[in-house]
Amino acid sequence: MPRAKKSTEIAFDYPKTNEVISSSHYAFRIQTRLAGNVDISINDGPWTPCRPAVGYWWFDWAPDGKARGKAVGRVLGENGQIFQTPARFFRASTAQASARARQASRRVASGRK
Repeated sequence: MPRAKKSTEIAFDYPKTNEVISSSHYAFRIQTRLAGNVDISINDGPWTPCRPAVGYWWFDWAPDGKARGKAVGRVLGENGQIFQTPARFFRASTAQASARARQASRRVASGRK
């Protein structure tokens, strides 16, 4: 496979740099005008396809409990070139998300909103 080129032609919209992700579900959003499919790698894991919708590429993710994370996106160009984002660092706080979910469940159970 050809060597990836760091490129400004593909970029993360979300998460923002060092964003704290505090929900049990998160959607990464990547933008590119390059033709080709977009993949994402989280914490040096395997490349996983993103889904196109409303002019962006999305990846639905459930935090795995790691406090710090790193995401890299890439687009596989039509001519075999690979364009890659710089690493995007973020933090995940699933404990905060779990606590909010428990509080919401208690409010619903007690009839409060």
